[in-house]
Amino acid sequence: MGRPLRKVPLSRRMRAVRSRVMESRSNTGCAPGWSSFFVVSSSASAGTLTLIAGANATTTVSFSYHVQDVWDGQSTSLHRAKVFSTSDPAGEWATISKVSSATDSSSSPTSRLFRGDIFLSSDAAKAGTGNDGVWVQDGDTVTVSYVDSNGALIDSDALTVDGVKPTISNIVPADGTITNVASPTVTFDVTDMGSGISTSNFSTDITLKINGWLVSASKISYQAIAGGFRAIFSQGTSWSNSNGSGGFSVTDSTEFSLEMTATDQAGNTQTVSGTSANVTIDKTKPVLSSAGTGSANTTVVVSFSDVSGLDASSVDVSDFAVAGATVSTAVQDPNDKNKVILTVSALASDAKPLITVSNVSDLAGNDVATNSQVTATDGIKPVISNVAINKSLAVLGDVVSVTLGTD
Repeated sequence: MGRPLRKVPLSRRMRAVRSRVMESRSNTGCAPGWSSFFVVSSSASAGTLTLIAGANATTTVSFSYHVQDVWDGQSTSLHRAKVFSTSDPAGEWATISKVSSATDSSSSPTSRLFRGDIFLSSDAAKAGTGNDGVWVQDGDTVTVSYVDSNGALIDSDALTVDGVKPTISNIVPADGTITNVASPTVTFDVTDMGSGISTSNFSTDITLKINGWLVSASKISYQAIAGGFRAIFSQGTSWSNSNGSGGFSVTDSTEFSLEMTATDQAGNTQTVSGTSANVTIDKTKPVLSSAGTGSANTTVVVSFSDVSGLDASSVDVSDFAVAGATVSTAVQDPNDKNKVILTVSALASDAKPLITVSNVSDLAGNDVATNSQVTATDGIKPVISNVAINKSLAVLGDVVSVTLGTD
């Protein structure tokens, strides 16, 4: 703050006159203005000057006096700003002081802006006037009150605490999806019932990564929904292309992750990735690899080679033909997604029938080549029959003859 000009009269009888211009607090600057003819010496830091004796004139001195004002929250007489919450009504008194700006706490004696800092904590132990912060919970109202020297309220403001992360839901493709689409459409919803999702920064507050690569916000469409936004990403370029060629370097038939993040206006960030958003793009057709008759002459096991495994819903009796026999049932092996167990009419024990397969699909929707064929191996045990022994009781020296039949 500045002070008005002050006039200092001089007396002929003065041998040496020393004028001190200061207040009870220390000066940070003093800018005197005078005629150098009358001034013997001066100190700007001390706020003093010495005039010559015998001068009969009026000397005008101009000066500026600035000091950083500080209102100590620990001093009852200096209480000015108090912060308290719904959960912690006792709150804390803040120490406020002149600063350069709201974001710069550097001392500034000439500033007209005061700043104080109070720590908001989710720790209930911070409740009360312990000068260690104010306890807050999600949904609390935090109030800042400014009072005068008599404790009378001058002004106040309030904010609402949002301690809950946004919700990311309705993710497509869902976790565990196996598809043969080279560039599937991705959609997901972001909602926040607290501070909400920014209506101006949603394109940067909502992000998507595919196989570790960030998708440009300019390629994502955002639709307003209740409580937030729906993000939609779709492109014609195959995801298996390299990142430099518009894809995301996805390897065929290999699981990878989507990662979605959302930040609300309070700064809470939610991330969904890894085990919650795994996808596999499988464009490889299943291959009929082998078949074999079973231990019984009414069973044939057909094996396929495929990373994702067969889709059980695609397995049907009509998809299989066994030479020399009629297929009555076809069931996916519960212990192996790449095997189908067929029940057939009785086969000869040495049968090695030709197996023909069509229309069976894997979990990604890829069909086995039409009329794929393989010759079954013989897995049927021989049957022994008509066992006969020529003597029911043999003695020493007898020759015993055993006869049998086998298929």
